[in-house]
Amino acid sequence: MILTRFGFGAAVWIFLILIITINLHVARRLSPAPGPGSPFKDGAGYAAQIGVSVKTLNMLFLALILIASFVLASKGSLKWDLVLRYLYQEPFGGIDPIFGRDIGFYIFVLPFYAFIRNGSMVLFLFAAGLTVIWYLKNGALQIIGEITQVEGHPPSLPKISVAPGVGKHLAFLAGIMVLLLSWGYQLKIYSLLYSTQGPAFGASFTDVHVKVLAYRALIVISIAFAALLFFNAFKPGMKRLLIGGGVWVASILVLTGILPMTIQ
Repeated sequence: MILTRFGFGAAVWIFLILIITINLHVARRLSPAPGPGSPFKDGAGYAAQIGVSVKTLNMLFLALILIASFVLASKGSLKWDLVLRYLYQEPFGGIDPIFGRDIGFYIFVLPFYAFIRNGSMVLFLFAAGLTVIWYLKNGALQIIGEITQVEGHPPSLPKISVAPGVGKHLAFLAGIMVLLLSWGYQLKIYSLLYSTQGPAFGASFTDVHVKVLAYRALIVISIAFAALLFFNAFKPGMKRLLIGGGVWVASILVLTGILPMTIQ
């Protein structure tokens, strides 16, 4: 138990530090070089605005990474029992009537996969957040202005100025997270056996005949949108990205909310 707990926590910490290191290395290479003709400020200018030196700002950033990554790894180590159940799983000898899976899959495998998927999403969101902070710190990502409200007019939002390489990097990270969401829809298909939507506990008519097909459709749509994000990282195109994102969000709203509720 002790070996699994600390070993798994260390694995989570190393994986997170690896993700952060790769992203910050890419961010350093993609950040535009500051200069007289560059619209993007350097780190010294941003540090002066908040009244600290560049060295102090970098130390605070490093401290944030180490403390937050240790906290996340500690949270992950608490799931040591999921790891042991997955590693020492045994078949039950009976299968479920909907998907034909051995009952042991729902006891040993599905909870572990759900934890890995949810944990990976948290780690990538944390790494993406740190990457955005890094770009803000270096001036490669700028928020110009503030939200203002004029009577009789909608509020004006601040302008976001993004260096070309920054958009590509963030699009690639978004593609990875969309792929994790598509994996989540696959896991949700099996989780329908625990559904409480129908009159009794378990998969209802709507779950079996509507939600399964809806989740499978969302898997395909999510993978297609992730591919679009990866493609946009190399050949930027805001219009097709907005169209693809709109189709993806609308599909989620219709297939996971409106359609199942209507059928039920």
